[in-house]
Amino acid sequence: MPFKNSSAYIREAIHSISTQTYDRWELIAIDDHSTDHSLELVREHSKNDFRIRLFSARGNGIIDALTQALEESRGIFITRFDSDDIMPQHRLKLMINALYQQPENVIITGLVKYISSEPISKGYLKYETWINKIALNNKQWTNIYRECTIASPNWLAYKNAIEKIGGFKNLEYPEDYDLIFLWYKHHFIIKTLTSITLHWREHPSRTSRISSNYNQQTFFKLKIKRFIEIDYDPSRPLVIWGKGIKANIAKTNLKAQGVPFKNHELHEYKKIELENNPFLLIAIYPDQEERNKIESYFKRLETTMTIDWWYL
Repeated sequence: MPFKNSSAYIREAIHSISTQTYDRWELIAIDDHSTDHSLELVREHSKNDFRIRLFSARGNGIIDALTQALEESRGIFITRFDSDDIMPQHRLKLMINALYQQPENVIITGLVKYISSEPISKGYLKYETWINKIALNNKQWTNIYRECTIASPNWLAYKNAIEKIGGFKNLEYPEDYDLIFLWYKHHFIIKTLTSITLHWREHPSRTSRISSNYNQQTFFKLKIKRFIEIDYDPSRPLVIWGKGIKANIAKTNLKAQGVPFKNHELHEYKKIELENNPFLLIAIYPDQEERNKIESYFKRLETTMTIDWWYL
């Protein structure tokens, strides 16, 4: 658990770990140069519970802190937790029971629920619904280029498996999204519990709100970079389908990577039929009725999602 200036929430986060029904855990807490009372609060807890191991960050930022925490950890299993969130009481027990005796390349996740002292925005509630829906339908990999499909503090894995693929040290920001790409690249299998395993706190000073490492531009830069590395086939013409903010950011990043592409607007969809075996990036995500029409059209063309086209 990396933490920095989390004094408003960190007591509650640690309490939710301390009261887990599974008690053979260790908490590796890395203080990332806090300037508030977070360090003193964690130190107080660590004096009363030997399972809480506190360290000062050797580097700077979440990636360095995660790398250090992984090196210090001594367990068979590993999970990440954020210092402003809450673990439901049965989370560790449920996840460990689900992962136990599974192959090393299995990741366990669960459902999420936003919590806040203020009304939660429609955008976050929409994302909560979306991430839970794709989790229950095991659609994490088919939606990998749309959004981060697994919440960063809501998974459990074998420590050996994480170390074998390089741990956290080679990740780029946004590191939670990049870790998902790393699992995808190495063909990890995602299994989802049907229980809520993360109470995800929404608040104005949340890192994803205030840091440029987590804005839309940074997300698109990463997703286009990983698309080129993992799924891009230079022998096929690449087409951006749609217009607007997503299409423009995608085009900018493809140009920066030196990748040739064409851009067709939605009303020009029949131009796709003139392309020779195209690969499509769809830069829109309309309502379900419109998506059904798009996907029926692609089916008539005998194309398949993840082989011939992706949603951005």
